[in-house]
Amino acid sequence: MCGIFGFFATESKFKVQDLINGLHALEYRGYDSAGIAFVKGNKIVIQKQTGQVAALETKAKAYLNTPIYLGIAHTRWATHGNVNIPNTHPHVGITTNIALVHNGIIENYMQLKNEIKQQASIQFKSQTDTEIVAKYLELQLEKTKNLISAWENTLGRLKGSWAFATIVKYLDSFYLLFAKNQSPLVIAKNKNTIL
Repeated sequence: MCGIFGFFATESKFKVQDLINGLHALEYRGYDSAGIAFVKGNKIVIQKQTGQVAALETKAKAYLNTPIYLGIAHTRWATHGNVNIPNTHPHVGITTNIALVHNGIIENYMQLKNEIKQQASIQFKSQTDTEIVAKYLELQLEKTKNLISAWENTLGRLKGSWAFATIVKYLDSFYLLFAKNQSPLVIAKNKNTIL
């Protein structure tokens, strides 16, 4: 089972190192890859690496002290595709305005992939079921022009099990979306932070 960690705060009280520390806390067996996504300035930055969380920490060294208020992190145990950087989470939508991590299996991902191919000429970079969800969400966002409707429409099409944490840039703001079905997801809240 994959591990997901993330947070959203009202101001930049955290650092990228906190995302890595969250993955270290979840690391109880040999995952095959890990990745993080966080908001820096007006964009989503993604760092991914095969191997253990320590390998990701080394790769992301230049960012570790960067103050952030929103980030997601993931450790992967491969179910779809080889162990390589393209298959490592987070996955992006059609643009880099969406970054999504996933625990579980989307059973109808090939059907959704075929639908996406019929709607637009889109390049898929991975062999994963997760990338399909990120791209489907972005197509729904273009169609509905409403973030919540796009998220609900996407979730309504999925068959299988999932826990998602997703960063979306929409109308020049950044949002953290999450959802679960059969896979575990724990959410904690205080006055400044959602973990």
